[in-house]
Amino acid sequence: MSFSFDDGRESAARIGAGMLEEHGWRGTFFVLMQHVRAKPRLWRRLARAGHEIGNHTLEHPCSGNFPWSRENPLEEYTLSRMAAELDEASAQIEAFFGRWPTSFAYCCGQKYVGRGTDTRSYVPLVAERFTVGRGARDEYANDPLYVDLAQVGGIEADGLGTSDLVQLAEQAADREQWLVLVGHEIGAPGLHAVGTRELEGFCRWLRDRGDLWVAPIEEVGTHIARSRGESAALASSTG
Repeated sequence: MSFSFDDGRESAARIGAGMLEEHGWRGTFFVLMQHVRAKPRLWRRLARAGHEIGNHTLEHPCSGNFPWSRENPLEEYTLSRMAAELDEASAQIEAFFGRWPTSFAYCCGQKYVGRGTDTRSYVPLVAERFTVGRGARDEYANDPLYVDLAQVGGIEADGLGTSDLVQLAEQAADREQWLVLVGHEIGAPGLHAVGTRELEGFCRWLRDRGDLWVAPIEEVGTHIARSRGESAALASSTG
């Protein structure tokens, strides 16, 4: 299973990363560089500790049906604009962290640009540039033999209790699937936050169980790709 956190939230970098490190695990942090630059020491420490830094676009475009995304809605994007912003975000990540990202997280889990008959999926752009593209608000864990690595399912951890997280992990383990959790803030549980106590309880359960592989998205995705005889170095050719 993999822990992932979106947007470059400070609480995720401080609390979430520290919690994982206590158990010898590392997570994947999909960042917006404006948030990273506001706390450069924190984010450089996180990267040095071995956590994965992933691409989450430049401007976090989602549907204009979200009022806060009305200035840069996906409905007004084109594939060329999205491609340019993916590449620029990766270049900024490389300039700051010294490594081109190989994983990407779809903002709001939405994978399209345009509207109506002009709507286009930008999954192929992600497949060309990254080893893994992670979704969000999905309803499934991932079958390693079947999953499209450009559209890996991500299940929301925000607002869930420890028992909910345990149930998700047990179901995935029983089915030999890859569970990818998606969080934002760490604090009081809510719409965009994983509860601190809830996450601590889940980590203790995971540690005590002891037989599940916990690793960053890039590491698991690369393992799956190589096991299936597929290329796992797509991002390096772009970067």
